[in-house]
Amino acid sequence: MPNILLKYALLFCLLLTFSAQNLASNNIKKTQPMPKHKYTNQLIKEKSPYLLQHAHNPVNWYAWDETALAEAKKQNKPIFLSVGYSTCHWCHVMERESFENEEIAAFLNQHFISIKVDREQRPDIDHIYMLSVQLTTGSGGWPMSVFLTPELKPFFGGTYFPPKQFLSILNKVNELYREKPQLVTEQANEIMEVLLSILSKQKTQERIAETLPESSFNKILSYHNDLSGGFSESLKFPQEIWLLWMLDKYQRHADPTLLKKIKTTLDAMQNGGFFDQIGGGFHRYSTDPDWLVPHFEKMLYNQALLSRVYTQAYYLTKNPTYRETALSTLNYVLQQMKHPEGAFYTAEDADSEGEEGTFYSWSIEDFNNIVNEKDKTILTEYFGVIRSGNFEGKNILHLNDSKSVFIKNNQLKTIEFNQLLKENKKRLFQARQQRIRPSRDEKIITSWNALMISSLCHAYLVFKDKQYLTAAIDATKYFLKINPQFQHNIFHNSPSQPAQLEDYAYFSLAFIDLYSATQDEKWLIQAKTLTDKMIHLFADKDGGFYMNLTTDIPNQLRIKDYSDDVIPAANAVAAQVMHQLFKITGNNRFSLKTDELLANASSAINENPIEHAYLLNVLENIHQGKTGNIRTVAKGNVTINVEQTKPQQFQFNLSIKAGWHINSHQPLQQNVIATSIKIADSDFQINNIHYPKAETLQLAYSPTKLSLYQNNIVINFQLLALTKSKPLAPIQLTLQACNNEICLAPETLSFNLPITH
Repeated sequence: MPNILLKYALLFCLLLTFSAQNLASNNIKKTQPMPKHKYTNQLIKEKSPYLLQHAHNPVNWYAWDETALAEAKKQNKPIFLSVGYSTCHWCHVMERESFENEEIAAFLNQHFISIKVDREQRPDIDHIYMLSVQLTTGSGGWPMSVFLTPELKPFFGGTYFPPKQFLSILNKVNELYREKPQLVTEQANEIMEVLLSILSKQKTQERIAETLPESSFNKILSYHNDLSGGFSESLKFPQEIWLLWMLDKYQRHADPTLLKKIKTTLDAMQNGGFFDQIGGGFHRYSTDPDWLVPHFEKMLYNQALLSRVYTQAYYLTKNPTYRETALSTLNYVLQQMKHPEGAFYTAEDADSEGEEGTFYSWSIEDFNNIVNEKDKTILTEYFGVIRSGNFEGKNILHLNDSKSVFIKNNQLKTIEFNQLLKENKKRLFQARQQRIRPSRDEKIITSWNALMISSLCHAYLVFKDKQYLTAAIDATKYFLKINPQFQHNIFHNSPSQPAQLEDYAYFSLAFIDLYSATQDEKWLIQAKTLTDKMIHLFADKDGGFYMNLTTDIPNQLRIKDYSDDVIPAANAVAAQVMHQLFKITGNNRFSLKTDELLANASSAINENPIEHAYLLNVLENIHQGKTGNIRTVAKGNVTINVEQTKPQQFQFNLSIKAGWHINSHQPLQQNVIATSIKIADSDFQINNIHYPKAETLQLAYSPTKLSLYQNNIVINFQLLALTKSKPLAPIQLTLQACNNEICLAPETLSFNLPITH
């Protein structure tokens, strides 16, 4: 690796070293405003807002297709590959500065085959070449700019280049390609060799130490910033996958130190400008240590994952602000990102009126002119509004203290403050709606929609609001109608682009979540059908799944990947799906495929464990049992949902499939396992257990009558905490399921239930 970085650095210096004569000759002419549609290139035929944004550039762009790849070989020209997405701020900047510049465009058109790729449409291509950029430069990002040989081997790349530097690089790349082809070939082959060693289909099977998930989790915790939250000191991404694992861990062990870290990050994110205080929803990341100034684009995947994080946090802590944040985020999606027929759009831009953040920031005059006169003083303090502003002379609304702390410090009445806050936020929202909104990327990505459907299902189970389940079902029906083959991308109701593993894995999980939320067998059938198709299309005989199906990249770059990105690794979700289907259906084939995947991923996990956090969390659930309030046991014949009905009041809802039963809590025979509930911690007390009335039946295998439960039953109980030091009560439910022919082994399930002190 050091060798390739050294050689790449030398080539980079060669490309950026140019004489004063070159500087003089390469001065960029000032771009004049061009008549609308002076140019039209081949991107005009595409089904991607990002590609269509570039359809009228003077650059002769191609999409990634056979035509473009054949032209590169035919003309023996290097490929300039530009990858980005429609809501990317610096992609817009590079377009304005370079791709709309006629001098740069003319040079590209003469000496290169220029290919534009939407990373959200083709995550496989983005993944491959982003890895090459990261290997050779140590970092990555978008826009991604990569130079390839006609054989699609990368030999130089980076991210955003200013126009003068970009034109110089184009000159030098062209010069090197024509005059020193051997140097280019050697560089491309070396990068490709390292790339293929990482992306190799063959993975050495290794033992994953039992302690690895725990040690990896502790490594993640070591990155946590206990002062301002998040997992870095400056630029901060929400790291939803890590947060979900932390919540799982907390539910399993009720560790107060872990909860403190979770609360530090969740509070900081929801109080900062990173969260849209007026319209709801989260921006993509924070550019500062305190979550104040975001990169303003809003992505569907962030809303899906963060609404899930805050929903789960509310379930475990009953903190009302987490409920508000979760619901505000979900409602933002339903109001601003929803297709009329139910599916969800991809993103909202960071820019409006040519500037980043204009839509979301306020001058003190604007703010004071909109809120009620009597509320100005208290609200400017609450939202941190100052005359000088905190972002380019304006204000990003944020909270310096949580609402409860602010109310206490200012000796306010909670009900009255909540009412004035509601009224004024409505006024600010309506005023903001009169501004020019950021553009919306209205393509529909199958995998991201599946993430949103799953989050809506979880929200329904926690908040008991039917609108979220209805929204999840409506979105699913849209896909079954418009995109039954689960292609990756839909634009104007027209599916396109080859399917990716993530589409199949995420949607299989969404079907399972719909089944959990509704107990409707049709969703389980859909989950099994789609998972079977995923196995058929993507499975590698050596274990695991390929990322893509495409034939428009070299076969050796048909890759398997187990590491998380901003969304969970598709292979990790596939493992989760297959394990859950094994638990639900009892079909060993799903279990065997899960084992094969984990074996194939073992060397990658051992090498960089925290890059595989989602898969390690799945592995932990396989070995220690699933967390959460819904479980399926008895080879899929009994489903259990535990919920809190009132303070200190809980109930187990058991759904038992036809032909099956469980023994009652008072069996008639001594050797029969009774259905029972017990508390596993003396700091809690369980009272008033009300079991349903049992049925007394004689079955074929029994010479005497049995006392049993069938169909749907409810067990109610009261749970009291005898100390305030423990927020989760460990409850155990024991049962044994039988049918007319066999009795399965008894099972004991553990639930950590949040209790209000």
